[in-house]
Amino acid sequence: MGWIIDMPRAEAHEGHVAMLGPDGRGSGGASSEGALFSNPRWSRGSDEPVDIVVPWSEIIGWRVQCECGWRGTTWWREDARTDDPTEEHVFPDNMLLPDGRTLEAAGHAEWREHVQPLGAAAAVRSAAAAVRDAETALAEAVAAARTANPPATWEQIGRAAGISRQSAHERWAR
Repeated sequence: MGWIIDMPRAEAHEGHVAMLGPDGRGSGGASSEGALFSNPRWSRGSDEPVDIVVPWSEIIGWRVQCECGWRGTTWWREDARTDDPTEEHVFPDNMLLPDGRTLEAAGHAEWREHVQPLGAAAAVRSAAAAVRDAETALAEAVAAARTANPPATWEQIGRAAGISRQSAHERWAR
């Protein structure tokens, strides 16, 4: 399972708890036989499979990570357990930490802390866009007022904008 924060494409964040293979690499998914890892030997046109399946028994742990490159806590196999000792799948939502939370729940909470500052930045981005839109609308209104018949004076435009006649002229005269 994964989590996404709704942001512009350039700032996209998608996090998940990856299963760790014997070489420490994080998984990209799972199948009924085990976790799926990108095959470093695969290339377009090669006979190599795109993914390598690592059996469940060879998973050494789990790590919270985000596509932006951030990495959170790593839990090792001995850090988590399952309620069903016969269960061989070690999915993060099946594995329990000593405090009773699943790896999935603990990882999601940690990832939310990672992306939380982005919410504040999104408010700034939205406000800045509103300012740009308002500046454009104001410039267009001034241009329309100056080309009206009869045209508005710089005194009238300055008063309407809450600035002096001279400031209005310096800002919008072309």
